Formats: sequence, C-alpha cells, structure tokens
Amino acid sequence: KIETTKNCLKISQESLEEKCKKVCPNLKQLLGTEMAAKVLMKAGSLLKLAQMNNCMVQFFGAEKELFLALKKRKNTPKYGMLSELECSKNIPNRGINTRIYANKTCLAARMDAYGNDPEGNYGKELKKEIESS
Repeated sequence: KIETTKNCLKISQESLEEKCKKVCPNLKQLLGTEMAAKVLMKAGSLLKLAQMNNCMVQFFGAEKELFLALKKRKNTPKYGMLSELECSKNIPNRGINTRIYANKTCLAARMDAYGNDPEGNYGKELKKEIESS
C-alpha cells in the first residue's frame, strides 16, 4: 500500500509539473511548482490572478487572520502563504520579502496570462532579481 501511495504521489507531482510548465511557466520559475499551483488555486484562475494587485496576493492564506484582526482592532498580519517559500524562511524582514514576491508574482502572472513568454525566461529573471537584492 505504501509503494502504491508513493507511486500515485509521484505521478500526480509529475502531472502538476507538466501542467504548470504549459499554463504558467513564469510563475513556476519564480515560485516553484507547488506554490504556483497553490497561488493559482487561491486566485481562481490565471486571468483573475493577472488582474489582481499585489496587496491581495500578499495576503493569500491569511484572510481569516486579517479580518479577525480588523474586527478586534489588533495588528494585521503582514504575510500569507508566500512566506512559506524556502528563500523567505531565514530572512529577518519576511513582510518586506513577501511584498516583493507578491509584486513579482503579479508580474509573472500577467506575462503568463497574456502569453508573452511561453518559455518562462521572465520568471527566471525575476527570481534572479529578487535573489540579488
């Protein structure tokens, strides 16, 4: 049973990898396959993600906490699921880093939605830009 479960998991990961490569190559290059899929799922579609502003993307995964903080008049969260990225975990200013990733995620989504770069080169450039700063 364990081997069949591992085999099914491997097949689904390969399938997700192929679909991300076709649908959103720039997002895949910037965020990785799993995070790109999570962001797309949260947004609803690639076009909806492309039309969103970066403030909305920054709080994906922290909506309940945001509205609860607003209701109780406490401090609002600074980041959502984008802070789970490997490169964001050891950085002291996670809020700033998440804001940068949200901005670049919107740019990559726009490139993918309007079909300007099907190879994902723009996503690679955005990732290098973030890592260099």
